[in-house]
Amino acid sequence: MKVKMKLILGVALTFLLSNCNNRKEETTSAEVTPTEEETVKAITHQFKTVDEPFSDHVKNIIENYLLLKDDLVKADATSAIKSAEVIKKSIGAFDKELITANQRDVYDKNISAIKIELDDIIKLTDVTQQREVFAELSENIYQLAIAFGYNKTLYYEHCPMALNDKGANWLSIESEIKNPYFGDEMLSCGSVKEEIK
Repeated sequence: MKVKMKLILGVALTFLLSNCNNRKEETTSAEVTPTEEETVKAITHQFKTVDEPFSDHVKNIIENYLLLKDDLVKADATSAIKSAEVIKKSIGAFDKELITANQRDVYDKNISAIKIELDDIIKLTDVTQQREVFAELSENIYQLAIAFGYNKTLYYEHCPMALNDKGANWLSIESEIKNPYFGDEMLSCGSVKEEIK
């Protein structure tokens, strides 16, 4: 009975991993062109001129978001709470009078949602529930990144199997996939969709 159960689990795991294969199949044909789904878009941020204090503030938010992402990759709910608290504190300390009206509109629209999502992550002790909120948080952090930029290339990555096959995105400073929605269960499940420069 145990052998049969191991066989069933092995087949199920193989199926899941094959569905989430994010690498292009190698081919020797030079005539094959990438499909639209395999093409990575290059994005440049909207505001080309951002004052240094504001740029540092956005950079701080993104850097701590990346730490939160790493906490979820490791399935460490306690560290995820701490990282969320650091981001929330940084947002609270920022003086919005330092930015232009247009920048403030974009910032306010996303930052209000980010604060709510951070509060939710802080309240949750279950990493699965934190990951669900993280999907929403990632979309709003992405909006900050494409509006105001970051000092390094960011990779906007996608896992089609996250959140019960609804799919979810996240940002990373590495093109190598380290999935925050599955961690060690399916660490490399996903693909790069955009590069934000």
